[in-house]
Amino acid sequence: MMASSWIWQQPDWPRFRWQSSALEPLLERARAARQELLSRLERLEPPLDREAISALLGRESLGTAAIEGELLDPRQVRSSIARRLRLPLAEGQPAASAQVEGLLDVLLEATSTLEAPLTLATLNHWHRRLFAAGPDGLRAIRIGELRDEAPMQVLSGAIGRERLHFEAPPRDQLERQLEAFLDWIAFP
Repeated sequence: MMASSWIWQQPDWPRFRWQSSALEPLLERARAARQELLSRLERLEPPLDREAISALLGRESLGTAAIEGELLDPRQVRSSIARRLRLPLAEGQPAASAQVEGLLDVLLEATSTLEAPLTLATLNHWHRRLFAAGPDGLRAIRIGELRDEAPMQVLSGAIGRERLHFEAPPRDQLERQLEAFLDWIAFP
């Protein structure tokens, strides 16, 4: 189950390379689409702009959780977003769980502080918010701090026939690897 080389094992990690000629047109289309969306939101009347933001946040929250295999209750997500945006709550709308509240906290913070540097303290803070209700009971994890000596792997499949998708750096390399990556992200 050993991979030949993970991204953090590459000799030039984390100095990523790309072909600007291939990437620039895609980035420009993304920038233009974002600007178009922002322009449309600005033209909406006050209650409608919050409704549009609510729909976008809801879709992003549910999609983000789904990536991790988590299925959030869409009604709880709508409830939390409505409360945050001061939108009317539907009758019988359930209160949001700590998990839903934490995810929305992280999404809103991450998207509203784009100019702030990404730091280990920020990542730990977001981790604490995502696990505000504590561990899920299926796995023992350290919340809001780096893991202990145990290896970290992302696996799928039946027990005994697991498929290894990723293996994290060993604990004794973790701080150095994170520092290198965060330094690379912060480079202007």
